Amino acid sequence: GYPDQLKVEVEHLDLGREEDREYHELLVDLLRHKYADAHFDVVVPFYVQAFNFTLTHRDLFHNAPVVFCSVPVAVANGADDQPDTTGIVFTLEFIETVDLARGLFPDAQRLIVLSGASQGDQILRRWAEKSLSPLKAEFELEFVSGLPLPEVCDKLAQIDTRSIVLVLTHDSDTAGRNHMTTEAVQLIAEHSRAPVFGLYDTLLGYGILGGKLVSAATQGELAGGMAVRVLNGEAPGNIPNTGLEASQYIFDARQLQRWSIPKNQLPPDSQLRYSEVTLWDRYGSYLIGVAIAIAVQTLVIAALVINRSRRMRAEQSLLT
Repeated sequence: GYPDQLKVEVEHLDLGREEDREYHELLVDLLRHKYADAHFDVVVPFYVQAFNFTLTHRDLFHNAPVVFCSVPVAVANGADDQPDTTGIVFTLEFIETVDLARGLFPDAQRLIVLSGASQGDQILRRWAEKSLSPLKAEFELEFVSGLPLPEVCDKLAQIDTRSIVLVLTHDSDTAGRNHMTTEAVQLIAEHSRAPVFGLYDTLLGYGILGGKLVSAATQGELAGGMAVRVLNGEAPGNIPNTGLEASQYIFDARQLQRWSIPKNQLPPDSQLRYSEVTLWDRYGSYLIGVAIAIAVQTLVIAALVINRSRRMRAEQSLLT
């Protein structure tokens, strides 16, 4: 959306995996050296670790305006005193997703919440515990945090089928191994005897059934549009935080089929992804058109034959 040429620098801070102090200090030194003579018009940190890093070390980017993306609303609200800062916030729909899961699986009596061992994983786990605490009186809750993936898979392969699994993030485990959450979800879903739900649309396609999911694509589009406004001269302080509307009910059609969930049980305005396109879906309109054309041609031919037969009978009667 920016009309002029734009130079974009991308830095992968990797703070979710590398949490030791020495790495942090070396990273600061590297960026200070790399961008000592640079000029920035806007800085866009993604997610909590990059957000906190950017606000702590704004001098690395010469105190440029900040348009953050994918930051929990409570964390963003804590930075309201930061100058020239705005961005895209989100909230995770823990209760809404679990209520949805219980509606689809009314026999479920137990909720297993899975997360990793990294600092970011633990932040999400605490957030989930606080949000889901009202369910303790009517639902068995179990939080599994940082367990190595082979042990997680063994556990899920033996759980009661009257269970629901909710995956948060799984960046690392207590054995010190790092993971991509998508890789962890794929293994978890393959071994689980119970349906797996999530909170991010980036986990769709890896085995979760669905949920009320935060849309990463929508957040990115909103952040890009907001950054363009700042590049065009608008003051970040005049642009309010936004993004809470980016959560939607989204489902994997293949997982619905696996767990025998009919589409009419889903909430209104739900999105379906990975639907298998049948021959009828692909060519149905063409087949209908061909059928109509054949039917019209058949009627015309029949009319011509009948008309010819009548004419021949009339001619025969005149001859006799």
